Order: sequence, then structure tokens, then C-alpha cells
Amino acid sequence: MNPYKMFKTDGTVETEGLWLDYGDFEIRIARAGGANTKYKNALKARLKQYKHQVENDLMSDEVSRKLMAGIYADTIILGWRTKVRDGEGNVTGYNDGFIPDENDEPMEWNRENCVKLLMDLPVMFTDIHSQANSVSNWRAEEVKRNVKK
Repeated sequence: MNPYKMFKTDGTVETEGLWLDYGDFEIRIARAGGANTKYKNALKARLKQYKHQVENDLMSDEVSRKLMAGIYADTIILGWRTKVRDGEGNVTGYNDGFIPDENDEPMEWNRENCVKLLMDLPVMFTDIHSQANSVSNWRAEEVKRNVKK
């Protein structure tokens, strides 16, 4: 395969994001890196105050997770929505800006709720982190294929 088709990414999608489908809800993410300079700048700026801890491997997992959750809420997670289904289970639309919380109540998209979700659900955070860093999600050829679907 042509190396350009293998490795060229779509900078627009890297910053405007793509939807991760989790069944009844979706989360829109931008790329962690690439054309998403907002992420790179936030990471650099926020890690600066923890330079000594990072260099000497002194940062606790809790502080690290909270720091990254804030960075993701500000620069990677762009929104979320719940699928609206008819009586037969077909998707008829979206409830933009809301997903269910732990009590199945609508949780509005905002920074505070995003950080809470990532802190409460570390496995989800790991999945979002993995998807945001996966080059295959951002490759121009892959984006073209997904648009055709």
C-alpha cells in the first residue's frame, strides 16, 4: 500500500472530532496529538507545574488521572449524546448534550461532568484515551471509508 494512504491523517477530523459509538450513547472526541494543537499546548502547560514530580516519577496515580481527566475534558472530549429510539429499537434521533448518569438521569455535557465521568469510570477513560491516540481513527483513507458508510 502507498505510504501516504497508510499514514496521512485528516487534520480537520483530528480537531473537529469523530463519534465513538457505545450503543445507547456516543461521545465525540478529537485526536490526542496530530493537528489538535489545543491538546498539545494544554498538556505542555499543565505538566510544567509538575515537572519535578514527572521527571522523578513522584506523581501519584490519582493526581495523574485527575490532571489528564481535566486535559481531556478541555481538549479531547467535545461532547456527548444519547440515542433516541422508537418502539422497535430504531434510532430516530439524538438527545444532544446528555448521557445517562449512574442513576439513569440525564447528565449534561460540561467540563465538571466530563471530569467526573472519567474519574468514576477509569475503564471508559482508558478506552477513550486509546481511541484518541489510535492513528487508524484519524487516517484520511479510513475517514473517507467511514463517510461512505
